[in-house]
Amino acid sequence: MARKKYDHFGIEIGMWNRDNVVNKIECDCGQLANKVRGKHEFFECADCGRCYHKELGEYVPLENSNKG
Repeated sequence: MARKKYDHFGIEIGMWNRDNVVNKIECDCGQLANKVRGKHEFFECADCGRCYHKELGEYVPLENSNKG
């Protein structure tokens, strides 16, 4: 599943702006997971606590990453 990616301004990254830096990605809970500062290609959802990392060009959830 290709997750939607967003830049710093909340604009969805598509074909025309694919060089923009990814700052948020779509979470499985429906909210946006924010990039964690200081970690490379690592995102965490503030609502559900799920964490994601980039693997083979796609953002995949880490196993056992839910806090609740």
